Amino acid sequence: MGTVLEGAYLLSELPTGILADSYSRRWSVIIGMLFTAGGFALWGAIPVFESILIANVIWAIGEAFVSGAWEAWITDEVGESAAAPLYLRAKQLRMAFALVGLPLAIVLALVSLHLPFLVSASIYLAIAIFLIAAVKESFIPTRAPGAGFISVLKKTVGETAKAFRGRRLLLLLLVAAMLFGAASEGFDRLGVATWLQKLTLPELFGLDPIAWFAVFSAGGIIIGLGVTEILKRRVDVGSERGITIALILVTSALAVAMAVFGPSELFWLSLIAMWTAHAMRNAYDPLFLVWINRDLDPQICATVISAFGQGDAIGQVSMGPIIGWIGVARSLSTAIVTSAAFLIPSIGIFAMASRRQRDQTIDGPDKSP
Repeated sequence: MGTVLEGAYLLSELPTGILADSYSRRWSVIIGMLFTAGGFALWGAIPVFESILIANVIWAIGEAFVSGAWEAWITDEVGESAAAPLYLRAKQLRMAFALVGLPLAIVLALVSLHLPFLVSASIYLAIAIFLIAAVKESFIPTRAPGAGFISVLKKTVGETAKAFRGRRLLLLLLVAAMLFGAASEGFDRLGVATWLQKLTLPELFGLDPIAWFAVFSAGGIIIGLGVTEILKRRVDVGSERGITIALILVTSALAVAMAVFGPSELFWLSLIAMWTAHAMRNAYDPLFLVWINRDLDPQICATVISAFGQGDAIGQVSMGPIIGWIGVARSLSTAIVTSAAFLIPSIGIFAMASRRQRDQTIDGPDKSP
């Protein structure tokens, strides 16, 4: 299911980003919310394997419509400098509301596993209706008079390719996105299986064992809120070097947490490692977004961000089955540690970028293409 989800996302991500840049960020987000509502509704209404696969495809298309479009929409409305700290605040709000949603999801799941999906579908539908009725956008795409659909798309693709050719750092960051996708896929798909295979979940106040999975998520969210607050206060998000150093620290902590979680057979050590891994991933996302969004042409912002989402999906789709095979052929612990190893080259890429920025600060800006 994870491979189907990411495969559908991979195929949808770039085209939806192009549409957001060529026509409307607002309508791209609205369409994405409607697709996501439809996917969750199908998942909850007909919970059999084949329909869940289709639901994952619909959900992936919805996520692709939103990805890149909402970040570009925010930047359009407040400007790049104001958007950088706003991404961190948005991540904090998302985590805070996830804490509210977790106990509700557990209560609904204890009644019926169908209900959380159906309730989620209704919430996404309500968000779409609210956006249609109450929220506007200031973005106006630059299109030549009388330009057709195909010519507009070609222009956006050409400008995006030019941006990547002109900034070699973007290409390196794209590789980092692929590596991060490969690492996250193994941890996401095999983390729960690792718990169930090698560890016994202790009784939690007489509740159903499903409550433990809320604890797993809640701990990571709470720690993630603290980490992002520290980053928001301590990291100069207007400085490339500051963002780079923060990414090195966060990615290193994530790799260590995953490497500890994989072979650990101690319940509390595994729990702390999982919480740390989830917290670092929550901190990583807005930092990476701030970096790739720097100095982007607003007319191609959504497409460039979507390209990075596609890079993440490529890493997940290409390496996910291999990591799964390692889990079957060797052990789940080996598979998780292998996933962590994918992050090491990313740390090297960030360190290289940090040195390059330091050298430019000392010697002046680099004038080479």
